[in-house]
Amino acid sequence: MMTNRILRGRYCIGDSIAVWYNPAKTTEFDPMIESCFLEIYVFHNQEQMIEFIHTIETERIFLILFDDSNEDLIKSIHDLKQIAAIYNLSKTKLSDGTENLFRKFQGNFDSIEDLCRSMRKYKRQTANSQTKMTISKLNDNEIEPAFIYAKLLTEILLKFDYTDDDKNSFVEYVKSQCPNSSSVQSIIRKLQDKENYSAISCYTCESNLYLMLNGALRNQDIDVIHKLGFFIRDLHEQLRQIQSQSSQEPPKVLYRSQSLSPADFQRIQSTQNGIISFHQFLSTTRDENYARFLTESAATSVESVGILFQMNITGSINDIPFASIDEISNFGSEEAEVLFSMNTIFRIGQIEYLGPNFYRIHLTLVNNEDQEIQQLIQYLREEITMQDNHLCSFGQLTLRMQEWPKAIEIYESILKNAIDNQQTGNMAHAYHQLGYIDYHLNKLETALDYLQKSLTIYKKYGKMYASAMADTYSMIGQVQFEQKKDLEKALENIQHALEIRRKQYNTEPQTLAKNYTQIGETLLYLQRRDDALDNLKEALKIQDTLPKYHMDLASTYSTISHVHHDRKNYEESLDYCRKALDIYTRCLRPNHPNLAVVHDNMANNLGHLRNFNEAISHANKAINISLSYLPVDHEDVIKRQQTLRTLETAQQYQQQQQQTTAHSQ
Repeated sequence: MMTNRILRGRYCIGDSIAVWYNPAKTTEFDPMIESCFLEIYVFHNQEQMIEFIHTIETERIFLILFDDSNEDLIKSIHDLKQIAAIYNLSKTKLSDGTENLFRKFQGNFDSIEDLCRSMRKYKRQTANSQTKMTISKLNDNEIEPAFIYAKLLTEILLKFDYTDDDKNSFVEYVKSQCPNSSSVQSIIRKLQDKENYSAISCYTCESNLYLMLNGALRNQDIDVIHKLGFFIRDLHEQLRQIQSQSSQEPPKVLYRSQSLSPADFQRIQSTQNGIISFHQFLSTTRDENYARFLTESAATSVESVGILFQMNITGSINDIPFASIDEISNFGSEEAEVLFSMNTIFRIGQIEYLGPNFYRIHLTLVNNEDQEIQQLIQYLREEITMQDNHLCSFGQLTLRMQEWPKAIEIYESILKNAIDNQQTGNMAHAYHQLGYIDYHLNKLETALDYLQKSLTIYKKYGKMYASAMADTYSMIGQVQFEQKKDLEKALENIQHALEIRRKQYNTEPQTLAKNYTQIGETLLYLQRRDDALDNLKEALKIQDTLPKYHMDLASTYSTISHVHHDRKNYEESLDYCRKALDIYTRCLRPNHPNLAVVHDNMANNLGHLRNFNEAISHANKAINISLSYLPVDHEDVIKRQQTLRTLETAQQYQQQQQQTTAHSQ
């Protein structure tokens, strides 16, 4: 029999669950366990329990046992990847050698209090293994999208003007997700205690709030991050306040235990002098021995590498919030903890071998004023228009991250508020963005409807909204281009957008380049290849000032490759394809639709050049990416599958011809 004590909710973000196994039913489930976990499953049947364990994909399982013959059970399940730790709560002790024999076995416990204390400590210690990091090189702006979004998300969140309504909304949300959890009730009381409220105290209390917060930041769960925005701001500001009021010199060296996958460790090895950014609030310690002890435990796993980060704090650091939290933390001074705010950046230095599967990595804290970092952030900041209305900026970020449901929620909220307060500019902007979202969701008719509403408002005010009107004309033309019903009308709208922008003295040149690329793509479909290439070359002239791996360059390269393919210039087309693919691979998630388009174009060019092995490889990639966001019967999927079959047939024919030639000789 299994009892699901607490319903699974979005509050329980892929972290830890408890499995309480008592086949003899000798001990009743103790509610104190709820102070450690938000999800608890009770089993009395071993077969059902093991079957359940195999269904778990992301959460870590803390297994609590009560059976006298548990050693055999531990042997049978110890190496399952889902199991994080095993505890024995029973009057009958397992043999003294069990803890040495099984690295996941945490010991024998007489009382539920001692068991819970051990589990909370182990959960906190092992949470480091889940910390999300971005490892990047600074040269040539080679930087991961995750770094971009995390930095901008931080800026936006800290500029919001939060009210008690935001906190109350979060409380109601948590209540709805986990209505019966004693730990949730505890954190709610702390959040609502206005007189004694402390973000650090809430963060370190036995409520799993720190796991929820860092889980959301790690996974870039926009919905949960938005709900927790007030708390992120409060925690950040309290760290800054402690830092500014402290009379003590900041520590020169800090330490952190980390468990890395072999792949992540190899990336760090190949990125020395690059940067590493921790997306979450970062827990470190002044106690090297404590950090080393935790790292040695991590080093025993064959699935990971134990890392002791030695973090050197040098130079001016006033703009980087971090502070010792011993006096406020519910964990006390035992861990000698120093907590950093989110998205702290370090430069990667020397790597030392300390033993089998065990390394020390030297990091140096990078000041937020670091020139290289600022150059990157400024360019990235311009990619997402930072507006006075921070909710609009947040909406822009969700669009960039393609978090469509959250983006819809934000812009519908902006639209409702704009209508209620007769804010015509915001109203038109919201209509435009909702149209943009529906365009990307392939809802072209509703997209066009939203965009026409936006344009109607902008037209009433003429020059006041000239730039925004040009954006909407451009977007209308893009939707009409995708509909393929009236390409001449699409071309007319895009050209009108270009004409408006040319007349403006303060037009950003890159918006002109985007229009030239759009016009080139439309002219290509109208079979006006020479005119298409002229416009695309005009776009490239303007884009010459962009960073090497800018997304707009990739779009222009991709369209030029199509022009040369239509002209049967397959070598030249392939060259532009490779340029586009290089940028998209660096800047987009692996299953982005643009990658499918470029891989498909690569496959076609290589097929014409009779390089079938490489062509088939790209054709398969195009299909696999397409199937990640399109149904199997979508015309693009069917078309790309047909390309693959054609290539495979041509390859077989080529091989037969080669065999015939070989025999004849």
